[in-house]
Amino acid sequence: GNNQAYKLLQTYAPQLEPDIVILGFYLNDFEDNTYPLDQFYRGQADDKFAFIRQYILTSDGSPTRITDPTHLLYRFRGVEPPTNRIEAFLGKTHLGSLTLNSLDALRRVSMTAQNTQREIDVTRSLLQSIADTTDALGAELLILLIPDSTDITQAGRTYQNALTLFDELNLTIINPIDILDTSDYERQPGVHWLTSGHVAVGNMVSDCLQIYRDTGTWQACAGLTLAD
Repeated sequence: GNNQAYKLLQTYAPQLEPDIVILGFYLNDFEDNTYPLDQFYRGQADDKFAFIRQYILTSDGSPTRITDPTHLLYRFRGVEPPTNRIEAFLGKTHLGSLTLNSLDALRRVSMTAQNTQREIDVTRSLLQSIADTTDALGAELLILLIPDSTDITQAGRTYQNALTLFDELNLTIINPIDILDTSDYERQPGVHWLTSGHVAVGNMVSDCLQIYRDTGTWQACAGLTLAD
């Protein structure tokens, strides 16, 4: 998340004294920013592993660490644990388990709007802090937006939220969406680039940096939205 990037910037930038700071922004940063830096740990069972988020958010958005191993095991399996004896009993049957999972999904949907606004607010604050820190170093900040594969064919809400936020904060961004194809992404879960995607975007950023070095301006960079 951007909270990790901000921590790294604070720690190393004063020593490195960069001329340019490039922040990669992927759309799951919105959610990750609402959790502490140690939000994940690597869980393993039955020769399989998964990164488990070891925090839950309370109703006011405060993160609370999960210490119950059984709760974490449920999360490893991709579900939330029963909250009472009735749910525990129902969860032992196929139909009951299906019903509880459906109720969990409905609860997540009902909280989406509230969570989305919280994610935007936290991300806005972090991006502003990164921009202020970079400016204090006398460096240029360039945001590399990393769209989801689904945004290639139809821009999603989170992608649009990111663009709105960058515009609001007057940030310079480079957006490679026009040079990417869905074939540049792995099929499942479809959020990471294959080699072709990395090469295309790497060349785009490299060309942009070369232009900036030669001219002292970003204007001629492809896919660039320039801050006023």
